Amino acid sequence: MNKLQHDDHSDRNAGDASKDHLNALEERLRAVEGHNFDIQEATKMCLVQDIEFPAKFKVADFQKYTGTSYPKGHLMMYYRKMATHIGSENLLIHYFSESLFDAALNWYIQLDKGKV
Repeated sequence: MNKLQHDDHSDRNAGDASKDHLNALEERLRAVEGHNFDIQEATKMCLVQDIEFPAKFKVADFQKYTGTSYPKGHLMMYYRKMATHIGSENLLIHYFSESLFDAALNWYIQLDKGKV
């Protein structure tokens, strides 16, 4: 292969590598922007479904439980803040994660749906 053919071959390989890199970057950007968002997958991640939100529902501010304090006390405070929604078990389960932080939240989001 002469030098001209070698340079042409090298340029083509560099161009292919650049295109591959550009395609990979575009794919990552689409994922960040949400173009590759699969609503079915997101639905599968929810611990509960068929949640009915009351009119004018507003999530209470919760003291975050990290797993290092008294869990029964945390549950009591959670139920007190959500007292007006005690009849809606799915709503209570759905928003319980809002009262968790760190290790407690990691534990909760890894629960199997059948255990909630």
